[in-house]
Amino acid sequence: PAEAGKGPSLLGQVQRAILDLEPLPEPGAEKNQVAAGDRSISFLLAHSRQREVEILHDRLLDLFEADPNLRPRDVIVMTPDIRLYAPHIEAVFGAPATGEPRFIPYSIADRPEQAGFPMLLALGKLLRLPESRLTVGEVMDLFELPAIRRRFRLQEQDIGLLRRWLEGAGIRWGLGAEQRRGFGLPAGFEQNSWRFGLRRMLLGYAAGSEASWRGIEPYGEIGGGSALLVGLLSDFVERLEAHWQELRRPAAPGLWHQRLHRLVRDFFEPADSRERLFVEQFGVALDAWLENCQEAGFDEHLGLAVVRDALLPALEKSSMSQRFLAGMVNFCTLMPMRAIPFQVVCLLGMNDGDYPRSHPPLDFDLMAAPGHYRPGDRSRREDDRYLFLEALLSACRQLIISFVGRSLRDDSERAGSVLVAQLRDYLAAGWQLEHSERPEKERGRELLEYLTLQYPLQPFGRAYFEPGRDPRLFTYAAEWRLAHGGAESPGGVCLEPMADGKLLDCRQLGRFLKNPVEFFFNERLQVIFEPDDQEDLDQEVFQLGPLAPYRYGRILLEAGRDAADPQQAVERAAGRMLAGGLLPCAGFGEQEAEKLAAQVGLMLSRERGLLAAWPCRLEEFELRLSLDGGAGQVFELEDWLGDLYGPNTSGSEKQPVARWEFSFGGVRPSFQKLARLHQFLVLWVRHLAGCSAGLRLTSFLVGHDAVFELKPTAAAEAAARLGSLAAAFGLGRRRPLPVTAKSALPFVVHQLAGLAGEEPETHRAARRKLGLEAAARAYDDGFFSVGEVALSAGLRRQYPAFECLLKEPEPGFEELARRLYGPLAAEVLAAEDGLVKSVLRAVGKELESGSA
Repeated sequence: PAEAGKGPSLLGQVQRAILDLEPLPEPGAEKNQVAAGDRSISFLLAHSRQREVEILHDRLLDLFEADPNLRPRDVIVMTPDIRLYAPHIEAVFGAPATGEPRFIPYSIADRPEQAGFPMLLALGKLLRLPESRLTVGEVMDLFELPAIRRRFRLQEQDIGLLRRWLEGAGIRWGLGAEQRRGFGLPAGFEQNSWRFGLRRMLLGYAAGSEASWRGIEPYGEIGGGSALLVGLLSDFVERLEAHWQELRRPAAPGLWHQRLHRLVRDFFEPADSRERLFVEQFGVALDAWLENCQEAGFDEHLGLAVVRDALLPALEKSSMSQRFLAGMVNFCTLMPMRAIPFQVVCLLGMNDGDYPRSHPPLDFDLMAAPGHYRPGDRSRREDDRYLFLEALLSACRQLIISFVGRSLRDDSERAGSVLVAQLRDYLAAGWQLEHSERPEKERGRELLEYLTLQYPLQPFGRAYFEPGRDPRLFTYAAEWRLAHGGAESPGGVCLEPMADGKLLDCRQLGRFLKNPVEFFFNERLQVIFEPDDQEDLDQEVFQLGPLAPYRYGRILLEAGRDAADPQQAVERAAGRMLAGGLLPCAGFGEQEAEKLAAQVGLMLSRERGLLAAWPCRLEEFELRLSLDGGAGQVFELEDWLGDLYGPNTSGSEKQPVARWEFSFGGVRPSFQKLARLHQFLVLWVRHLAGCSAGLRLTSFLVGHDAVFELKPTAAAEAAARLGSLAAAFGLGRRRPLPVTAKSALPFVVHQLAGLAGEEPETHRAARRKLGLEAAARAYDDGFFSVGEVALSAGLRRQYPAFECLLKEPEPGFEELARRLYGPLAAEVLAAEDGLVKSVLRAVGKELESGSA
């Protein structure tokens, strides 16, 4: 450090001043000069730990590029707690492959073995069996470990199939009724437990899915060669239960020694040297613990918690020199004797409250008791102050200090460590920029502004690429530069038409109409977002979700349609779902089963009314239509129109035909629930396709509350409407269209529910305003409702708020809404006078309020 202080840099001047104990200049005296371009001490402010590491990666790339003689081994990065930064370091420094220009060799020291070795995590979970709920997620996490899969002869590709079976069999948590009693549940309650689900699986394999046996509802998906997996899963659960019984009983150290050796032998099958080393280390630690107990003459009975707390810390300990000075960029924890001279010293995580580190004193620590401190007693905070000074003196060329200076939530300022603040005050009091023209009182602040840089929230922030940007802001991630090379709005970029994939069917076109943005990601970009409505397999069901009526109602409907006694068949199917653990537990499930059965019963009765008017089942009708998709694309719609009924079996091409579909969310449109009109879309597309092909088709949507009818449309008119949808479909595969069905339909209904004849401009403005408000309510999240954007990852990615839809270039939201959904809304309004009256009443109130 003394040798490093000979240079004229700010860092060298500070180190020399500390070495020579030079006092700060008196007020009004001349300060030390800092040359232009001297940033040997830098303060970097980020919004998160991830951004700190990303910024550091770019800074190190710049240093290595500027000085070819600087090597990775010349750089040390220290943090108050390396465990918090290790995942971010792996994510940023480990992303570029070896040999890439952005690759920097690195090593992370001081990580506990638990952070780098999954076997210890798995052993920790097994040693917590008595207090574990044993959820599906916890058990499947154990199967992620190769050593456990080998012990039970499972393959990695089996895990997905097992997870699907567990969901279908209704397994949620708990080994069985006995284990669940420890969590306060009543005796004999096994529904949704592992024993409950395994009985269903085994019975389904043995007897199929036809009938229950002794109150067990079979799960019939098990069969063929894959049935071996059920046996392996059953063996695993039996071992879990056996060790759960053992581990919850206190025992003497000698018996614990036998139990834990047997636990490791029953669940782990090590294959490579690292796994065998872990098993050996565990045996050594267990033997040493038993030897200590015997030497102390201790033979009392102990609970599992005491044994676990004695063994796991011994396995987690790692050498303080682990991977330190390995010839790479060294990441480590701030601790004594680490800050030997390095060319570049970087300090991450210098946040207020994180450094100096807080060390809660132990109850028996007399030095921490009030009034017991004596001169010479150790102070942890003073230790950290010394380590900070040691790091400052160890930097030979550059010192980089980084901390989270802005809130990730609201961008408010956050203070750095008090030690950083003291260093900044010291620099401001003793140094100034060379040839500074500011008043003397402001020169210290000017220096700190020069040495400090606030970075953008994201690595792709526009501040990196704007003209006239701060030259200190740069990034080596070229992908972000390419992302900013396009148009201002991603939605305004059109891809080339797809060279293939010109065949489509009615369901595909219906999916596009429901959510064009999600369709673009799935169809064109092949990006499949995980559905947000995935069932949580770790919790038993107490209330059915919004999609449950569609999922389970379809099962009940199929059970009752062809039965001699439909109501009895529906009730029987609902009872089987309840016994299979698919519905909520106990009385909650009975209520849901009764509710579903009643709704399906009403739908079946309405279908019987349709069958009385259309009694004859007809053959499927083949659809072959050519549709103009725009931009020179011609789509061939090929599909089969099934479930056709006629008044007789004459087979005449001119006779009227009918078909119907079922909806489990209610079909009667209402002013408060205009967004539910989106469920008509697939029926509407099939209706237009059938009419375009020359059928005199009447379509019905059957719900528990009503039957909605779509009357026959002239072939030419239907073909024109279908062609308009195909043109939008072609555009929707080239760019994400700023429209969705649930938001567009309320807007279009307001637009079409106008007054007859000439309408004043104020009425049109009021209808447009109310329509956009209704669309926004359907799209955005409300206090009492979940908006469409919350249910679609694609919408959140592209248009996070309704106002984003309105900012897109033409064709924009309003034009697309009228083009895609206007004809359907007109059909609905023609059949529902109440909707028109409701809209006009709302317009009248808007006009009376004077806000229009």
